[in-house]
This record gives sequence, structure tokens and C-alpha cells, in this order.
Amino acid sequence: MKQEKIANKSAREYLRTVRGLLPCSRKVKDEITAPLRRSVAEFLCEQENASTEDLRRRFGAPEVIAASCLEDADTTEILRRLRFKRRVLTIVISTVIVILTSWVLYLKFVTEEVRNEISPTEGAYDVESDLTVIHGTLPSTESTSASQAAK
Repeated sequence: MKQEKIANKSAREYLRTVRGLLPCSRKVKDEITAPLRRSVAEFLCEQENASTEDLRRRFGAPEVIAASCLEDADTTEILRRLRFKRRVLTIVISTVIVILTSWVLYLKFVTEEVRNEISPTEGAYDVESDLTVIHGTLPSTESTSASQAAK
């Protein structure tokens, strides 16, 4: 059944809010809100420029409307929909945890590789074996500067 489009922006927003508060499938939302939609359309025939506040005064707050619709709704459908939402949330959270754990492990691996490349013990010169022992005395700095000045 094709529903007639409601031209009043406030009424569309009001109905959208009620539908958003219902935790069930689109089909069930359509069935639950169809009587309200018809009542709103009839009300708009009388008051074309009705505001959201006018709709709230006439029909009640969207939260109250949704709660009363839920009382009449099929409990198994609502519970099934809530379990589905919980499953999706669990999958999303698990995926985020796996991605973050992988990222942390990757960063740990990269920093270990960089640390091993820079490490002074690996690939560094053995200071004791590369030293050449010079016997004798070192020239004084004055004589070295004088010989450089003479050149």
C-alpha cells in the first residue's frame, strides 16, 4: 500500500521521530504508524500549516506515541530486532578491537625493527680490536700550531 506524501515539513518530522523510536523492521513500522499517519493527514486537512507543537498538543509527544504503539506491537518482532541490533553492535566492536590490536602489534614490530637497526651492540665496531696503540709521546699543541703556521 503506497502512502500519500505529507507536504507539511513539521508533520513529516513528527512522524519520522515516532518511527525512529520504534525498534522494529520498516514493514512493522509502516503497519504500526499507518493509523497515526492517517490521523495526522486528516488533522492537516483542517490545519494546513500546523507546527510540531500543534501536532504534539493534538497527538502527544513522539515518545508517548511510540510507547503506546509498542504496547500493541508484536513482542517477538521487537525482541528479534533488538537482538539483531545487539549482534551488529557486537560485530562492530569486535572488528574495532581486532583492528586496534593489529595496529598496536604492527607499531610494536616496526619500533623493534628500527630499534634493532640503531642498536649500538649490533653491527658496531669492536673498540678494543680496532684500537692501534701508539708508543711514544704525542706532539704538543704549540709545536703543531707553529708547524702549521710555517706552511
